[in-house]
Amino acid sequence: MSHFKFKQFTVWQNHNAMKVCTDACLFGAWAADELSENLKADNTILDIGTGTGLLSLLLAQKINAKITALEINAAAANEAASNFALAAKENQIEILNIALQNYKPAFLFDAIICNPPFFKQSLKSPDANKNLVLHEDNLPLEYLLHFINENLSASGTAFLLLPASRKDEVETLLKKENLFLNRLVEVHQTPQHAAFRLFLKISKEEGEMILEKLIIKSGEEYTEEFVGYLKDYYLYL
Repeated sequence: MSHFKFKQFTVWQNHNAMKVCTDACLFGAWAADELSENLKADNTILDIGTGTGLLSLLLAQKINAKITALEINAAAANEAASNFALAAKENQIEILNIALQNYKPAFLFDAIICNPPFFKQSLKSPDANKNLVLHEDNLPLEYLLHFINENLSASGTAFLLLPASRKDEVETLLKKENLFLNRLVEVHQTPQHAAFRLFLKISKEEGEMILEKLIIKSGEEYTEEFVGYLKDYYLYL
């Protein structure tokens, strides 16, 4: 599909290996809900590996904060810039075509969000662009968490979307970086399915970790919780 139309913006995705998907939409809406009461126009957000710009656009619909979106692939970065302009968000969202390892921000961020490459030591695709966004060779989870530790403000929050299979690994790496998991959402396709995704809310402040379960569908219908997060974005909710 060449594009995905939301209520307030359209995401074109002809030049992106990673297309719009349900779990990324749900993750962005969840993060926007978590941030919307606390962030103001003078706050800053970093979107690492923006791809189509989906997460930045979901956040920008609810939050007035300044967003910096990083994208290593030039064609994807150009498409994200076009999506931001079409949504009239180009003044709020700055796109930078740069690898995270080469990015040296001049300030700490109040929030960092990332849907990082999922797979580690897995069979790769012949498509190099797909490998870039799906496999973590260019952005190891260890490096990502270290960057978050170095560039997140003392009171800031970071949000990650990961496969459920990496739960133990990420918890170990967070301890190594002295970062704390404040909220963990286990995402299930249906009540009968095991968790397949994790939404993580991370900070430098230790506290009791809240564990939640989020189910996308019950039978053939979206759950009330799913609709609650996405009704302001999806055309047909």
